Amino acid sequence: MRTVQLILSLLFLQGFAMGQQQTITGKIVDVRQQPVANANIVVLSGGAGNKAIKGGIADTAGRFSINLKDTGLYIIKITAVGYAPYTSAPVKIDATVMRLPVIVLAINPQTNKAVVVQAKKKFIEIQADKTVLNIENSIVAVGNSAFELIKKAPAVTVDKDDNLKLKGGIANIYIDGKPFYLAGEQLVQYLKNLQADAISKIEIISNPSSKYDAAGQTGIINIRLRKNKQYGTNGSLAAGSGYGRYPKASTSLSLNHRNKSVNIFTDASLGYSESFNKLTYNSVIADGTATTYQDRSNYWHPKTTWSSFKAGMDYVPGKKIVVGILIKGNGDNELALTDNETTFSSAGTAKQNSIITAKRNDAINNSMSYNLNLKADLDSAGSELTFDADYIRFKRRAENTNANIFRDATGNNYRIPYTFRNQTPADIHIKTVKLDFTKVYNKEVKLEAGAKYSTVQNDNYLKVDSLDNAGQWAKDLSRTNTFLYTERIAAGYINFTRDWKRISLQMGLRAENTNYTGNSITLNQVRDSNYTNLFPSVFLTYRQNDRNTWNASYSRRINRPSYQSLNPFIDFIDPFTQFEGNPGLKPSFTQSLELKHSYNDFLYTTLSYSHTRAQSTNVIIQDKNTGAVRNITANVGNATYASLNVSASFQPLKWWSMDNNLSFSGGNSNSNYPGYAFNQNFFSIDIGNENTFQLPRKIKIQTSAYYSTPYRDGITRVRSSYIVSGGVQKSLWDGRASIRINYNNIIGPSAYRARYLGAGLNIKWINQWEGRRISLNFSYKFGSSAVKASRQRRSASQEERNRVNL
Repeated sequence: MRTVQLILSLLFLQGFAMGQQQTITGKIVDVRQQPVANANIVVLSGGAGNKAIKGGIADTAGRFSINLKDTGLYIIKITAVGYAPYTSAPVKIDATVMRLPVIVLAINPQTNKAVVVQAKKKFIEIQADKTVLNIENSIVAVGNSAFELIKKAPAVTVDKDDNLKLKGGIANIYIDGKPFYLAGEQLVQYLKNLQADAISKIEIISNPSSKYDAAGQTGIINIRLRKNKQYGTNGSLAAGSGYGRYPKASTSLSLNHRNKSVNIFTDASLGYSESFNKLTYNSVIADGTATTYQDRSNYWHPKTTWSSFKAGMDYVPGKKIVVGILIKGNGDNELALTDNETTFSSAGTAKQNSIITAKRNDAINNSMSYNLNLKADLDSAGSELTFDADYIRFKRRAENTNANIFRDATGNNYRIPYTFRNQTPADIHIKTVKLDFTKVYNKEVKLEAGAKYSTVQNDNYLKVDSLDNAGQWAKDLSRTNTFLYTERIAAGYINFTRDWKRISLQMGLRAENTNYTGNSITLNQVRDSNYTNLFPSVFLTYRQNDRNTWNASYSRRINRPSYQSLNPFIDFIDPFTQFEGNPGLKPSFTQSLELKHSYNDFLYTTLSYSHTRAQSTNVIIQDKNTGAVRNITANVGNATYASLNVSASFQPLKWWSMDNNLSFSGGNSNSNYPGYAFNQNFFSIDIGNENTFQLPRKIKIQTSAYYSTPYRDGITRVRSSYIVSGGVQKSLWDGRASIRINYNNIIGPSAYRARYLGAGLNIKWINQWEGRRISLNFSYKFGSSAVKASRQRRSASQEERNRVNL
């Protein structure tokens, strides 16, 4: 890697030597010697008239670098919010690179008081490399969970199991730039517990660079949590409640102390939520001689108490070194009661028999993560070295009791009731280390390289007991299972960025080696695998003029199986539903192309294309004789996906702003899996609209509307969906406090409505949830309000955190 870095460096430095120019570099700090981020720098001629020559913006470390064509006398003028303007004496530039002394900005006395700066942000922003949902201060976000907010993003859909899908595939979820460690039902539960008042923004990154882990065939959904960016001692307090069919409540507290060398921060949240999920399942079972109808009504009622906390410290022992520690914890305690009735009838609708099921599930989930971060600035140009070490532990203890009564057409029991109990403890340990190096040669050239190593240990144990005729619990050895999984991933990457006047180019290559062992103790089956893959990426930006910018990108990515999906054992959910692991499951690979155009910072157009090889999906096989459904994850075939997205913002009146989004998507998906074969084209249209009304007396009203046409997803025909929501906000006490009321889903079905039509399958599926509700939220900020930019960092824990599926 050092050889590659040297060759690239020499080649591009030679290119710069052919066109000599003068470069001014410097660093801007305040009176506390802390960097001033995003300051505006203007270089003026030192002669008569002081004509503006060139400008720039300081980065988050307060550094800037500006290229000039000629030598001579120049004046440097700097402005920043909250600081007094700075104008230098004439500076003589007669060297190729001239480093200015550190520039100190004084606090503006007129802004030394507590100041609240309110900037207008669109709810949905389309940027060059990502789509951003600005959650903080959004009224329509109040009372919603992260799960519900992500569903509002362009091109994001939800399947029958509440999996969030991006560009046709299940998306990878990140928290603050770090892949999350849950998947499946546990991930959905976490996102439904994570409330809007804890979120700053949600980023949809469809084509990540080689610096990111290669996992995730459809890109990344990154949830940025709120951070305190203020000097002194300060904090915030929030409380909210809501009601749909059941009550909800949450509260949070954030504290922060920041001075010249230390930043100590902590926050905690606590909440209670009740909700419901009603599943209506109608299946037609034809065995060639007779037709049987299976109708299922399932009502799930969870009651969840959840909590989370975060505590950390950043310490600056010197001007060029920052040491940080971060501890995070999450937990939830859930009691879920489920009532289910499955009825079988003949073609003449005559009832044959039924199964009545009562299920009680008690689950406790806890996770702890620890991060150590070191960051060293190597020079004034922005070169740096960062090191991260992470340890994460996830612990789950769950027990569910499933009681089944079997009745005939007359209502009498036709067989002995069957009651079984599942205990599913699980422990997962993830350890990762990561080293990243960035070399900034000047404002036009940057080289990045890094390496990462991770280990995962996943211990799962399923204990099944059945109630015998004497009323005693007896261990069911045929269904009890122990599965041990270990994984090691070693990765390295190199990224090169070159910026010309109108063109920017970024090229990257990532290599990853995966080595895992899955050991089913119960079945005495051990499966090993070892594979290495390369993942290139290319990003090209062309700034045509002040109004038009073009972006093109390409990347190759991988979608590894979740840990639990490799477990070969069969897990029976009820007498007619089973999930089966697949030790032969292989990773799938996706190649993506994307072209973006932005016009005048208000009209954005994105054209995307992707092709996935050996896509994995949940295969549904129904027994024609019994009606029992078997679910297994398998590599079924290939898929292509294409989309066109158009986003535009308008301001019809001074007090009225509008954001609109229109998306067309389509493609083809095929499967050659026995009993689940298909070759299906699909097409859909999504329309979104957001309105913001700024009224007198610091009152703001927001409305949102969304509509999705019917579409196909493999063998699934999904019906249309639409949502209309609205809210109002009143700011109090000079912006330090606010009260918000939101009515979510005023109009529209809160349901996933679909029909599965395939070989031997004819299933109508309606999954209804508690979408319509009203929420009230109050927030208050206290303490110092002098703004200081927070330090962003990415921990070492990568995609392995995103594949835990319990």
